[in-house]
Amino acid sequence: TLSSSSAASDVYKRQVLWGGRGERERAAALDLIDKIVTGLVALLGGLAVLKLLGVSAAVLLTASGLGAAALGFGARTLVENLLSGLMLYVNRPFAVGDQIELPSQKLGGMVRGIGLFSSELLTPDGDLLYVPNGLFIHSVVVNASRRPHRRLLLEMGVEVGSREDAEGLVEGLRAWLARNPRVREDLPQRVSFSGVNDGALQLRLECGLSDDPEAFHALRQALLLEVSEQLAGCGGKLASGR
Repeated sequence: TLSSSSAASDVYKRQVLWGGRGERERAAALDLIDKIVTGLVALLGGLAVLKLLGVSAAVLLTASGLGAAALGFGARTLVENLLSGLMLYVNRPFAVGDQIELPSQKLGGMVRGIGLFSSELLTPDGDLLYVPNGLFIHSVVVNASRRPHRRLLLEMGVEVGSREDAEGLVEGLRAWLARNPRVREDLPQRVSFSGVNDGALQLRLECGLSDDPEAFHALRQALLLEVSEQLAGCGGKLASGR
C-alpha cells in the first residue's frame, strides 16, 4: 500500500506539477527552488546566530537601514543583476543547453549555467563568458534552440541555351524539392528566376526544414549538387563570377 501511494504521488507530481514542462524547464525550476531554499536557510541561520550573540532587534533594523542605503548608492548594478536573474527564472527566455545570440552585444553561444547575478555562456570558439544578467534584460535575445524550423535560401546565376531549358530546370528542381524527405511540406517551396545579371538568369530557391544544423547543411549541399547536375543535363552551366 505504501509503495502504491508513493507511485501515485510520483504520477501526480509528473502530471500536475510538471505537466507541459520540458526537461530544461524542470531543471531551471528546481535550480531556482534550490537557490531560494539555500538563501532562506542562510538568512534564518544568520538571524539565529545574531540572536544567540545578544544582538538586539534595534541594531538589526539600523543595520538593515544602512544596508539599504548602501544598496541604493553603491550596489545598484548588483541589485539590477539579481532582479534580472530572478526575471530569467520566471520568464525563461532560455534554459541551460540552449543556443542563444545577443546581436546588439555581438555575443552568442551555448548557455552553460544561469545564476542569480550572472550566467555562463560558452562561445563557438570555446571561451566561457560570465555575462551579467542585467545584459539579457536590456538586450534582444535570439534563442536559436527554440526556432521551429530553418529557411534555406539559395541564389545563383545560371546560363541555359533556351527558354525550354530554363523552364525545364525550374520544374525539375521543384519536383526534387517536393520528393526530398528533408524538406518540410508545410513550409513554402519556391523555385523561380528573380532577375538577370550580366546576361545570366538569377535562379532563386527557397524551402524550409527542421532546425537540425546537420540536416540544414546536408540539404544545402544536396541542392547545390542537384542544380549542377540538372544544368549539365540540359547543356547549361553556372554563371562564372556570380
